[in-house]
Amino acid sequence: MDTYFSKKNTGGSYASKGFEYQDYCCLSTVFMNLSENDFKSVSVETINDFTIMFETYEVCVQVKRQHINISYAKTLLEGIEIKKDKMYEIIGTSISEDLRNLMTNIMWLKNIKNSSRNDSEKIDAEESLKKILEKQKLEKYYEKLLITSFAPIPEDMAPMALYANYSYWLDTNSYSCNKEDLLNNMLLKISKMRSDRAYLNKEDLEATINQYRIETAVTKVLDEFYDRKFKTPSEILRILGGDKEEILKKLEVHIIEADKYIKSKDFSKALKIYSSLAVLYQEEVVLINCAMLYEVLDNYSEAISYCNKILQLNPRSYEAYFILGTSSGQLNQIDNALEYLNKAKELKETAEIYYNLGFIYYLRKDNDKAYSCYRKCLELDDTFADAHLNISDFTEKENAIFHLDRAIELNSHMYQAYGKKGELLRDIGLHNHAIRYFKKCLDYDKTNFQALQGISLCLLDLGKPEEAAIYFADWISEYKEQLLPSKMNNGQSNMIVDITWHRTRFLHYKKIDENIIRVDMPYGSVEINISEDKGFIFIGCLMNLDKSETVLPIVGKLYKNEKEFLKCVTSIKNNSILTNDNATMARSIKVLVREYNDRIFISIDVGNYQMSGFTDMISDGYRNFLNGYNSKKEIGVLISCLDSKKDFLIEGIINVTLEKFEEEPLKKLKNDITKEMLNKAMESDSNN
Repeated sequence: MDTYFSKKNTGGSYASKGFEYQDYCCLSTVFMNLSENDFKSVSVETINDFTIMFETYEVCVQVKRQHINISYAKTLLEGIEIKKDKMYEIIGTSISEDLRNLMTNIMWLKNIKNSSRNDSEKIDAEESLKKILEKQKLEKYYEKLLITSFAPIPEDMAPMALYANYSYWLDTNSYSCNKEDLLNNMLLKISKMRSDRAYLNKEDLEATINQYRIETAVTKVLDEFYDRKFKTPSEILRILGGDKEEILKKLEVHIIEADKYIKSKDFSKALKIYSSLAVLYQEEVVLINCAMLYEVLDNYSEAISYCNKILQLNPRSYEAYFILGTSSGQLNQIDNALEYLNKAKELKETAEIYYNLGFIYYLRKDNDKAYSCYRKCLELDDTFADAHLNISDFTEKENAIFHLDRAIELNSHMYQAYGKKGELLRDIGLHNHAIRYFKKCLDYDKTNFQALQGISLCLLDLGKPEEAAIYFADWISEYKEQLLPSKMNNGQSNMIVDITWHRTRFLHYKKIDENIIRVDMPYGSVEINISEDKGFIFIGCLMNLDKSETVLPIVGKLYKNEKEFLKCVTSIKNNSILTNDNATMARSIKVLVREYNDRIFISIDVGNYQMSGFTDMISDGYRNFLNGYNSKKEIGVLISCLDSKKDFLIEGIINVTLEKFEEEPLKKLKNDITKEMLNKAMESDSNN
C-alpha cells in the first residue's frame, strides 16, 4: 500500500521537468479564486499536483504537460475517486475538440440542474447527456465527469494566463503594487511549497501581497478615515502634507469609482468612499450621497443623522427633507414622515414627493389624500409606473384597468400590475382573462401569493377542480406558516373566505398530516400533497423491445424517493376496488387528459385520491399516447420511483376523457378589456 510520502503520491518531488509550467498553472488558479469568500487555502504536491480548499469542498487539480483527448481523458478518469465534497480539474496544454464539446454539454446539464426548471426537463437533459456519453463509450464515467473539468492552458501561454488573472485580481481589488517583484515572490513560494509539501492559507497569501503594496496618499486618506484612526482633517493634513484642495483633486478618481459602485449597486463600497470623504470635506453633495447610500442599505437612523448635518449647512435642502421623510416612513414614524415630505414639497414640487406622500397617506388609511397625491404625481410625470400601479387601488374598475395597463406598458416586468389586474378581473367574473394575468405575474415572481391563490379560485369557478388542486398545493406549500400555522395539529381544519363582487365563498381545508391537506371543493373533497417530492406527471407509451410496436399507452407519476412512492401506491390501493382481478381495480380509476396550446394537464382519480399535474410541453410521448389509445381504447397507470427503481402498474383502464382547449395568448396588454366587457361581466356576476 502506498503511503502519503511514497513515490507514487509525491511523484512531482522526484521530477524537475514540468515544474515551471505547473507553478504558473497553480498560481493562475489561485488568483482566479482568491476573491471568493469561501476560499481557504492552496496546497501543493499532496496526492494531486495542487488542491484549492474552500469552506465546504475542495478542488484537486492535476497538471498534465501534454495534449488531452477523449482516450487520454478515460485513462485519467480511471484514477478519479468519487468522494463527498471533492471535485477535480485537469489542466493540459490543449484539449481535443470532442472533449471540449463534451465539457460544454456537461456544463449545460449542470446549469439546468441548478435552474428553476421542472423535474421533467432535468431528467430529459440528463438522459440526453447519457446518450452522448454512450456514443463516446464514456457512460461508465458519468458520475466522475459531473465532478471533473478539463481546461487547456498552452505551455507557451501559461505566463500570460497567469499575468492576466493576476492583473485582473489586482484591478478588481484596487491594489496598487510592484507587480513584477510580487509575481516573482509568489512563484518562488509555490516552488518551495512543492519541495516542502506545504500549503498557504488565504491570510498568508494576502499578507504576502500587502508586502508589495504601494499605498497612495488617497488610499491612506480613505483607510485612515474609514478605520477612524484620526478624528479631524488637520491630523490627516499634517501626515500627508499639502493643502486640502490638492488632496481633493487626488480623491476625484475615487469619487468616480464610488459612482461606478452605485451604478453597479455595490452600495457598501460606494458608502465607504463617500463616508471617508465626508469627514474631510463636509459639503452638501457629499453628505447627500452618504444619506442616500445609508437609506438604500436600510440604515435609516444613520441616513437621518446625515440629513441633519446637511440641514445645518443648508436649511433649505430639498434632498435632506426628502430622505428624512422616506427614512422616517421606513421607521414607521408616520407623522415625522409627513412633516418632512411636506417641507420638501414646499421647496420643490416633484413627482417623487407626491408619490411618497401618497404612500404615507395610504399607511394612515387616508385614501382620499393618497389618491390626490398619486394623481398629482402623474400630472407631473405620466411615466411614473409605480404611481399608476398604486392609484389603481383607489379608482373605479375601468380606470383601475387603464392605470394597470399603463404601468405594464411602462414596465413590462412589473409583476404586481399583472397580479392586481388578474385579481380585478377575477373579482368581476372574467376568470379566463384573470388566469392569463396571474400566469404572467408568476413568470416574474414564481411564488406570488396573489397569483397562486387567484388561479386556484378561478379554476374552481371554471369547473376545473383537478387543475385548481395543483395551484392550491403550490400556494399552501409556499405559505405554510401563514396557511398552516405551527399550532395547527393533524385533523384540525381552517377556512378560506373568498369575497368577490357579488358573492362570498367559504372553502374548508383539513390538515391530515405534515404533507397531506384535504380541501373541500364544490365538486367534492380532494387530498393535496404539499411535500417537497410531489413527483411529476408524465404521459407516453410502453413499447416492445425493438420499439416497433406500442404495447400500452400510459399516464403516471414519477417520484424521486421511495417514501412518497409507497404513500402514493398505498393511497391508490386504499381508494380503489381491491381484488386480484386487475380489470376490476382498473374500473375504479378515472383519467382526464386535457390538451392546451403548449402543455398537457393530466388527472388520475382513484376515489377520493387524486394525482394531477401539467407536462411542460406537447411532446412525441403525448402523440404516441393518442395513437396508442385510439388503437387500443384502454390505457395503463404507472407509478415509478427513481431511487428504488420500483414500478406499480395498473392496466386496462377504460374510463378515459380527452379534452382540448384553445387558449388566447397574452399578447395584447392594452385595451384588451373593454368597458362593454366589464359591464357585461358585472351584470352576469350580479345575476349569479
